[in-house]
Amino acid sequence: IKDIKNGINDKYTKSDAYFIIQRYFNNGGNIYEVYDYVNSHPELVFMKEAEDLQPVSFDKVEKRHLPFTYSDDGMYVYLAYLEILQKHGYADIAIAGSLAGQYAKMAYYKKMIREDKSIGKSLSYPDYTQDAIDLDINKALFFSEKIKNNLPEIISEATTSNSIVNRDLLIGSIQYASALRYLQASGVNFHSPVTSGDIFSFAVSLAHKSIPELYLSTAIANASTLLLVKPNNNELRNAVYPFFDFNSRTNKPTGVVDKVLKSRFEKSISRFSDLNANSRTNIVALANKVPEFKKWLLSNDWGEDDFR
Repeated sequence: IKDIKNGINDKYTKSDAYFIIQRYFNNGGNIYEVYDYVNSHPELVFMKEAEDLQPVSFDKVEKRHLPFTYSDDGMYVYLAYLEILQKHGYADIAIAGSLAGQYAKMAYYKKMIREDKSIGKSLSYPDYTQDAIDLDINKALFFSEKIKNNLPEIISEATTSNSIVNRDLLIGSIQYASALRYLQASGVNFHSPVTSGDIFSFAVSLAHKSIPELYLSTAIANASTLLLVKPNNNELRNAVYPFFDFNSRTNKPTGVVDKVLKSRFEKSISRFSDLNANSRTNIVALANKVPEFKKWLLSNDWGEDDFR
């Protein structure tokens, strides 16, 4: 807000703008926090343009008809805000990547629900149409196109970049690479000059060197999205390898390790939450494909029954 008042729009302004909207994910899906923040600051009046992109969803927010946790409408309000930040020049690769990644994820999720319903599952979920899926795919392709040509140059500069905060570079890379895998899993052809595997290799290396607190979350994001595209087991093993050094008997689990280990107690909240990187669904799937990962979980208090 201070930067907008002072006419500043540098890499830190863009990073802060992303963080404001990203609160939707950091607060557990409470879109009201983001909506109320935007509407309480006159400097952000331009953000109200997002309401024209998703009028039905914004109407539900205004009338307080949405839950305080994740919902389709909440997600589309979040994405609309990111689109307006992009339109007004307050976006870097973190926002463009998140737009590509989250639209691709929504398309895959809807396709997954349609497939569930065809075999008599997920019957309480909406009847997503192919048109709705295509809208998400087209948005994902649009924002992926905005990233792909600049990506080789961006990641080659890495930590020397003067235009992007390293954390945003990491987030954007993860989201774009995830978009490629969600699109592939949805049967959509999209040519990227850098493969999802190479992008994740870059992201894991960047996190390890410059943002160690996000190293393991980057690794599990890589592993969980690899499950979408039928990789070989060696690729999966390499993806989860960073976890193998941790032993809960000598160290207290924190952060992502804690979430992964505690996922054995998790009950599936929704089919969408099953796509979360460290969901029980993903952790069990990884364990069933990578014996070393299963052995690691067993050595950290999991039991055989936890894999059923």
